[in-house]
Amino acid sequence: MSVLIEGISVVVRNETLEEKYPGGVDAYRLHVPNRTFCTDGVLTRVGFMVPIDVGFWVRILQKRGLLWVDSEKRFRDIAVVDQLAGPTSTCDWLVYERQFDGPNYAWLSGTEPGELAVPRDWCYEESLSKDFIYTPKEGADRWRAAEGHRDGCDLFIHPRTGQKTACARPFGPDVVGMPD
Repeated sequence: MSVLIEGISVVVRNETLEEKYPGGVDAYRLHVPNRTFCTDGVLTRVGFMVPIDVGFWVRILQKRGLLWVDSEKRFRDIAVVDQLAGPTSTCDWLVYERQFDGPNYAWLSGTEPGELAVPRDWCYEESLSKDFIYTPKEGADRWRAAEGHRDGCDLFIHPRTGQKTACARPFGPDVVGMPD
């Protein structure tokens, strides 16, 4: 089995959640701040659009007893996986595969990838995997805030073309500090 990797994914082993997260996988699923949760029965995955939201979620998991990286910067309980670049640090327990004609995915090292687990109501034709246009950090300055934050999204407009776009932000635009 394997889990979808889109945007910036936070991947955790189910056994780790059962051992360390209060209430296990079932409680974790309820606490996820968006609709990107999926599990293949071995791994869970939650996706975000911007690094600050990933950091905020990782800090929430750390406060609940999960370990992010060890002294050698290897992922321990929590892995962060970029849709285009793969794991953002060394991860002995996770295998990532990038596809050019389908969704990217990851699975537990030492097992077969098998069937892909995706979030409920996920559809390839309407996904980041199908038509993801990557805007590197240095290109993001071409966009400016259009209408602020609404319905869990930051709204942007391109000043030259007038094109509008939205970026999902489950924690809102003002997230910077440690969660309560």
